Amino acid sequence: MGRREDDWGHGNGAVQIIILRYAPDSPEIRASLDAHRAFLNRYVGNGEFVCCGPLPGRAGEVIIARRKMREDAGKVMEKEPYVAGGCATFEIFSFNPSAYADGFEKFL
Repeated sequence: MGRREDDWGHGNGAVQIIILRYAPDSPEIRASLDAHRAFLNRYVGNGEFVCCGPLPGRAGEVIIARRKMREDAGKVMEKEPYVAGGCATFEIFSFNPSAYADGFEKFL
């Protein structure tokens, strides 16, 4: 098992879960799909997003991000093409993992 919360202390959380919600059948969503994928690939590629993937039914996306991003996660998500285009909303949940599998610490 990896580090416990006490090892990290308290604060804004070591991990951020971002929930992006949208209507999958929206013409605006389909029109912005390539830009959306490029956005995700940029942040996964630079290591700030650990992973991402669609919710069941493609009604949104889950993104796991590092807390220590170069830019505030909310500001980053305001630039996400679906959000910037007014056809998606997002929520950010930060937390300190209290337990995790060996190897996960490299994502913190």
